[in-house]
Amino acid sequence: MCMVFFLIAGAGVSISQETEPEGRFGGEVDVTVVTLEVRVRDAQDRPVTGLTAADFQVLENGEAVAISNFYEVKPAAPEADETAPAEVAAPEVNEPGAGDISRLVLFIDDENINPNRRNKALDELAETLTSTITSPPLRVTILKSSRGLKWVLNDSDDPAEVRTALKSLYSGTGGAVFADADFRTLVRDLATAAGLTEARGLVRQYAQQRMNVARATFVALSAAMSTLSGEPGRLILLYVGNGFPVEPGSEAFKMLDERYPGNGVLTEISEYQLRPVLNDLVEQANAADVTFSAYDAQGLDVSASASTDGALGMGSVEGFELDRIRRTSRQAPLAALTDATGGAFSRTDNSIGDLLEVVADDLTTYYSIGFESRIGSEAGTREIKVSVDRPGLTVRHKSSFAPRSPAEQRADATLAVLFLEPQDNPLELGVRIHPAEKKGRRRYLLPIDLLIPLKNLVSLPSPDGPEIKLELLFASCDEHGTTPPVQRVEVTGPRPQPQGDKLPLLTHRITLQLEPGDHRIAVTAHDLIGGATSSVSGTVSVP
Repeated sequence: MCMVFFLIAGAGVSISQETEPEGRFGGEVDVTVVTLEVRVRDAQDRPVTGLTAADFQVLENGEAVAISNFYEVKPAAPEADETAPAEVAAPEVNEPGAGDISRLVLFIDDENINPNRRNKALDELAETLTSTITSPPLRVTILKSSRGLKWVLNDSDDPAEVRTALKSLYSGTGGAVFADADFRTLVRDLATAAGLTEARGLVRQYAQQRMNVARATFVALSAAMSTLSGEPGRLILLYVGNGFPVEPGSEAFKMLDERYPGNGVLTEISEYQLRPVLNDLVEQANAADVTFSAYDAQGLDVSASASTDGALGMGSVEGFELDRIRRTSRQAPLAALTDATGGAFSRTDNSIGDLLEVVADDLTTYYSIGFESRIGSEAGTREIKVSVDRPGLTVRHKSSFAPRSPAEQRADATLAVLFLEPQDNPLELGVRIHPAEKKGRRRYLLPIDLLIPLKNLVSLPSPDGPEIKLELLFASCDEHGTTPPVQRVEVTGPRPQPQGDKLPLLTHRITLQLEPGDHRIAVTAHDLIGGATSSVSGTVSVP
């Protein structure tokens, strides 16, 4: 895997006389209105329309709050029959903007999926999505988790592109094959272990391996959430895979306890615990307004335990109990994420088609409900509960809200422009790329100058004269889709006075350490005094 490191060369700034200065003040305003996308379905799992604000109750941290804005989103009705009696339309409140966008992000978890089940799901996705994209308009992004987060397709509304991208994912052995093989090996080795000490070592090794894979999946999902939070419009992330354990190795410790009862081995499960990581991911998804839906691609398949329980001297009942433990552990994060973000979860279907229908409904049919938060911009997670005063209805929505700091939002936006076109450049941020310098067998240093006209930066008085203060953020993605964390540096320097006919241009150099290949680079500059923010992105090639 290719890693990218940002080396910040020189903490100061240099000034060249090139453009004319002129300042402009701005600022950041804390927004305390929380907006929820609320989906309501009936007992037959059909979307419910026609409700009004009076039908809903919203609680924040257990206290009722008033609904400040409300509107219903639903597909356009077919043209009315002129002979049918006319219906009186209900007044619409706070209609959505015309630029609203629907986005579906497919997250193919190749680390935790069987290749046959993956390819079947890909076939169904290709068949369904290529017709769904055009009615209503839908933009599709495809991500793949395989030793890191890989971007397969970025924000496309072209059915042919989506079909081609899905077909490209057929190759490769899904990680579930290796997971089942490791489990079968563990079962055989436990059957011949010389005693508790050897058996415990085998179980610990297996649990650590499973934990490493699960943690990598959490990291990939976290990177996806960070990037997607910078995208506008309605957004659903659809996970396709077998799930990943929140308590890796719990089934192995269960086997060990069956073989050596009364030795307290079950207490070791707590040492391989990923619930805090799951809780952080739930909070991140809700902060990013990402609705998480999931398809358990294992379907009704039988796991490895049922075919190998005899090797441990267990009957089929014990074998299927281990299968239940494995599957419950893998499904737990999916259930937590879908429940907490208001998404849908298909646990046992052998086809992804029904879930895709629900996801399509979720993108086109929902209620937008806003309320003014009682806590304002203070840090901390607030619990949210929305209910409908009608029997037999199910309500889905994100269950918590934790405001992200402006710095976190800028980092998210920097990741987003790696794959999307930047929306604005008020600072007139420019980039000058210098030739790469080889420093090792597969290591190059690439100097990049960031250029900002000082007329666009606001300064404050200081003992040494007017001072400017910038936050710079850098993100990158290599040709394999590897995306390291966003890097940040703060730049402070004097604002020079005009000299002659030309006025200053701020120049700051960074040096990137890269391996050969194409790299997507994104840079964000934020004026910490004036409040303006600019982002630029582009592709650089290293020989």
